[in-house]
Amino acid sequence: MYTIGELAQLVGVSTHTLRYYEKENIILPRMDAEADPSH
Repeated sequence: MYTIGELAQLVGVSTHTLRYYEKENIILPRMDAEADPSH
């Protein structure tokens, strides 16, 4: 599992962009039982 910062760097976008995509339901966070819901 990646942090939002790690994922942003991996895919070449900003964390702001990833959070926008999440807000618009373009991407969905993976919610594991052990995952931190704050990402």
